[in-house]
Amino acid sequence: MEQAFAESCNVVFAQLADRMDPAWLQITGDRMGLGRQIAWSTSKFVDGKPLRLLEEEEPGVIFTGPEHAKDGGVRTGTGIGQRDVRVTPLQAANMAVTLLHNGNVYSPRLVREVRYADGSLLAKLPVHSAPSQYGQIKSETAAFLREGMRSVVENGTAYNSLKNSEWPLAGKSGTAEQAGKEKARNDHWFVGYGPAKGIPQYAVAVLIEDQPAERRNRAAALFGDIMDALRRHQDLREQAEAPKAGR
Repeated sequence: MEQAFAESCNVVFAQLADRMDPAWLQITGDRMGLGRQIAWSTSKFVDGKPLRLLEEEEPGVIFTGPEHAKDGGVRTGTGIGQRDVRVTPLQAANMAVTLLHNGNVYSPRLVREVRYADGSLLAKLPVHSAPSQYGQIKSETAAFLREGMRSVVENGTAYNSLKNSEWPLAGKSGTAEQAGKEKARNDHWFVGYGPAKGIPQYAVAVLIEDQPAERRNRAAALFGDIMDALRRHQDLREQAEAPKAGR
């Protein structure tokens, strides 16, 4: 399984999905924050009205319906992220965060608090969990997936793109064939986190849309550039915050 994950072997995951109960594929996706909205929201904010920070977020899809999921071709497509599957970059990045929290899904937010012009506090936007109605994946499952994401970088599809990264990284590449009338166009994905050793600091989802089918997936290389920039930014910040030595 780990080797198939590292090498992005569609055959393995298509066959597994075909053998599985589609309801469990749907449930597991929901447990990981897929197929639903996960951005920060509250039913009652300071004015008593509901607030959704990222109201543009779409819920995503695992299967378009239970009857459709009975089709073996649809299940195999879902197993490799094709056919009915839809996911936003926000949900993809948050899925990496979920794995880092051993299966606990949290709601990403844009701000932590809102203040008046004079600096006094208007409202706090605290951390929200976004648990699935079906519970969560096991911590052992999250650990296995993290190991698989590390293998992608160490000896899998992202090795050449990320072997010289300034941080040890982990992630998963993906190439999605576009649906519709126009053929031979793909979306390139890479979703990962870093550093992969010690305490991870950042999770990033890269999506490069509408690429010619013959073009190699460049999302992993862009992910590496972003993580290197974050590493340098963090080093500069730590240097600026370091206490100066006294005389």
